[in-house]
Amino acid sequence: MQEVKIQDLIVRCIEYFKEHCYTENRISKYKSLWRTGIVHFMTERSIVNYSPSIGADFVSSCHLKGEIRHQEREKIRSVQVLDDMLLLGIIRKRCFIPVHHSLDGEVGREMEKLITHLINLRRSQVTIKDYRLYLSELLAHLDISGVKTVEGIADKHILSFVSSHPTNKMNVVSALRVLFRFWKEEHIVNERFDDLFDTYKLRKKERIPSFYTAEEVATVENSVSRSSSVGKRNYVSRYLSEYLPHERNASPNTISSYRDAFDYMKDEKWISVDRLQLKHLTRECISEYLVWLLDVRNCSPATRNYRLAAIHSLCKYLQYAAIDMIGEWQKILSIKAMKTSGNTLNYLTVYGIKLLLSQPDTSTWRGCRNLALLSLMYDTGARVSEIADLTVDRVRITHEPYTIRLFGKGRKARIVPLVKEQMSILRDYMEENHLNDSNKTASPLFYNDRHEKLTREGITYILNTYVETARMESPELISGKISCHSIRHSRAMHLLQAGVNLIYIRDLLGHVSIQTTDIYARAESKAKREALEKAYVKLPPNRDSDKSWEGNKNLRDWLKGL
Repeated sequence: MQEVKIQDLIVRCIEYFKEHCYTENRISKYKSLWRTGIVHFMTERSIVNYSPSIGADFVSSCHLKGEIRHQEREKIRSVQVLDDMLLLGIIRKRCFIPVHHSLDGEVGREMEKLITHLINLRRSQVTIKDYRLYLSELLAHLDISGVKTVEGIADKHILSFVSSHPTNKMNVVSALRVLFRFWKEEHIVNERFDDLFDTYKLRKKERIPSFYTAEEVATVENSVSRSSSVGKRNYVSRYLSEYLPHERNASPNTISSYRDAFDYMKDEKWISVDRLQLKHLTRECISEYLVWLLDVRNCSPATRNYRLAAIHSLCKYLQYAAIDMIGEWQKILSIKAMKTSGNTLNYLTVYGIKLLLSQPDTSTWRGCRNLALLSLMYDTGARVSEIADLTVDRVRITHEPYTIRLFGKGRKARIVPLVKEQMSILRDYMEENHLNDSNKTASPLFYNDRHEKLTREGITYILNTYVETARMESPELISGKISCHSIRHSRAMHLLQAGVNLIYIRDLLGHVSIQTTDIYARAESKAKREALEKAYVKLPPNRDSDKSWEGNKNLRDWLKGL
C-alpha cells in the first residue's frame, strides 16, 4: 500500500491546484480542511505517513449512525483529493455535486421569472447559481408531492421541504421568502404565505431578503435622516457600489482595490466598510492611516500614493454627496502624494520574447493554449485582465484585416489588429478546441480544465512557469522580475525601437493620454542616443586640420622673418 508523508502530499496537491488555476480562496479552503480534518486526525494518533486506509478510517469517523454528518462533507472531499493525488497523480472532479433539476413545467416557468429578475438586477453568478439550485430542489419536491401548479402549493409543502432539506436551511428559507414575495408582487400568488415566513424561526439569524416591494423601498428611503450619523453611515458603501460602477464606470478590479484602501479601519479600528461613518473620516485619521501603511504594513511610497488617490476620489464624491462636511473633505484633499523614484521599466528583448514563447510544449492541449495566450498577450500589448475577459465573439478571423476587440479600463473598447503569424497560432488553437462553433460565441477564449475562464492569477502562474524554465536556459535574456505587465512593456518598447509613432503605440495599448505612453520614449536610452546622433550637425572646427601649418618648415621660417 502506498504511503507518503502527509505534508509532502498536501504540497503536491497545492501545486496541482495552482497549475490548474484554482483560486487562492479555494486553495486556502482546502488548507483549512486538511488542517482541521485529516492532519488533526493523524496528529492525535501520532501518524506521520498517509495512506488510503488512514483516509478510510477518517471518513468512517465522519459518519454518525451510518449517515454522513453534513459539517464533515467537505473534509471528506479533501481526503478524496489526497487519495486521487496519491493513487492517480491527478485530482478528479468533486464527488459531491448537487443535482440541478431543470425549471420546467408550469411551476418551473414561474420560478424562472425570478431568476430573470435577479439577472436583470445584476446579481452575482454565485447568487444566481444558489437560487437556481434551491428552486430546482423545491420543484423536485413538489413533483414528488404531486403539485403541478402554483395554486396547488400549500404551507405543508413548504414546511416539509425545508424540514427535509439536508443542509443550508437558513439559505433555503431566505430563497423561498424571496420567491414568494416576488410572486406576490407579480400577482402570481396571493399573500397567504406572508404569515408563514414571518413566523418561521431558525436558530441562526436569517439573511436579509434580496427582494423588496416598491412600497417597502420607499419606506426605508424616507426613514433615513441625512442629518444623522446613521443616515450618513452608508455613504462609503454607496460610493463603492453605486458611484464607482455606474458614474465612473470603474471595473470590478478597481472597485476591489479601492475597497482595500479602508483596510486600516477594519484591521485597526474594527470598523467594516459597511459600518463606516463619515465621522470616522477625518484628516487626522487619514494621516494615521498613511503612516500605518509605511511603518506597519511596510508598503512602498507608490502604494501609499495609490491608497491616497482612492481616498481623494471618495472625498471628491463626498463634496457633493455630503456637502455639510465639505471643509473636512477639502482638508483631506490637501494631503499631498509622496515623491517617488521613477521605477525602471522591466521588459524583455526581442530575443527574450522568442525564448519565452518557445517554452510551451505544443504537443499537448495545455501547451497550445498557453502559446496562443502568451503570443496574443505580446502581439496586442493587452493587460492581463483584458486577456482573461476575452470571449470568442471578440476575435475576427474570417477575413482580413484580422482584429480583436479588447475592453480596457472603464470598459472602453478598442480594436487591435493582428498579424498573420499570430492569427495562424490563434486560429489553430480555436479550430482544435471547436471554438468556431456558432454556440461558442460567448464562451471564454482561454479556459481551464473546468471550461471556466482563466483568472488573472491563473495567467500569472502560467507565465511564471515558463519564465522559470526560460531563465534556466538563458539567465542573461530572462533577468529580473517578469510579470504579465512586463510583456506589455516589452511590446511597447519593441514598437518604439522599430520606429513606430507614439500615437500608434498609445492607441494599441489603450492609453487615454500620450503622456502615459511617453514613459517608454523616456526609458529607451538607445533611441535617445540614436536620435541625438542622427540630429548632430558638425559645428566646431577640425583641430587637426587647423594646425596643419605647423608641419611646414618653410612656412614657419618665412613667418619668423616677417
